[in-house]
Amino acid sequence: MLANAIPRLNNLKNVHCSMRWKDMYSFLRILETINHRLDGLSLMPTDGTGELKFPKFKHLTQFAYSANGGNPAEVYDFLLRNKGTIRTIHLQNLNWTFPSDVISIRNLTHLDFLGTLPPESRALADILSNGHQLESLRLQCLLECSASVQFRDYPKALPFLRHFSLTLLGYRVNDYDFFPSLSEFLRGRTHLRTLQLIVPSADYAHKRLGYDANVWGVLPSLTNLRTLSATLPKDVAAAVAMWLVPRTVQCLTLHALPTDDTVSFVSQLRAGLPPHLKYVGISQSQVHEPTAVIEHGFPMVKLARFDDDYYTVTRAVEGQVRLDEWPKSRMRYNATEWLEWFECEEAEWRDPSEFL
Repeated sequence: MLANAIPRLNNLKNVHCSMRWKDMYSFLRILETINHRLDGLSLMPTDGTGELKFPKFKHLTQFAYSANGGNPAEVYDFLLRNKGTIRTIHLQNLNWTFPSDVISIRNLTHLDFLGTLPPESRALADILSNGHQLESLRLQCLLECSASVQFRDYPKALPFLRHFSLTLLGYRVNDYDFFPSLSEFLRGRTHLRTLQLIVPSADYAHKRLGYDANVWGVLPSLTNLRTLSATLPKDVAAAVAMWLVPRTVQCLTLHALPTDDTVSFVSQLRAGLPPHLKYVGISQSQVHEPTAVIEHGFPMVKLARFDDDYYTVTRAVEGQVRLDEWPKSRMRYNATEWLEWFECEEAEWRDPSEFL
């Protein structure tokens, strides 16, 4: 059926495919038969690590690939063929390193990479020195290299950066200047609208990577920030933390709260919250009383998220807070549209399957 239908879709511009790799192999062979030019391709094999035969496209502007293993050779050959036209790249495979040699970083406006930065990696230096047009940069990585020097070498790089995310999935290095150097790189970027800084453990990141109060101290200089998603540093007091968050922030997500008494902790945050906060998320934390957390800490928000569960926040006439959990189907298939409906579309990072 697809073999007959797809070649007839003359206005087809973007294709997202998520299926078993054997089925995807057949689908890509069909896709290669179309005669018109595609702009975007997103591939997410749901099982296995089999090798895919990519279509001979040469003019893609957007490409996304997410997998759990496999040899990157075919993907890299495909990227090399489209090197001159690609503007947006999402590559997600923890076993792969950053492919500086097969992409033109200077042409990119959006870069999303999940993978490993090995001990000899110069990926950050390549991105910072060549990514002059980058507006959005997300790095989710296993850090094995001393990256602080690379940030120190390019303190004014990426002048058009508006969205920045760094999530450490793990680290095998002691680089005490890593977060201080990153903080100086971010300081004073008044065009930045989204910032994500997430570490697996605030305690160990403090000891080994310098993730301390000075990182949080950069926030007041980001005067147009709309979305903040971060792990609270170990040495930032709860009563002080929210006063450092820019008053422009409307979407806030906190990771790994440093206590089991969540209600008491968020009560200390409340006084310093930004006045126009619409969305709050709490991740990697034990939350036994979601309603109490919102009522005592974030009563002004429209939406709340606790790990993977979304809630609409409403208030009764008496002022009591009520949480209505979203159906699973809405969370899985329509979360983006509902976030836009509540004017919270900037709360979540754009999924690789969504095209610009």
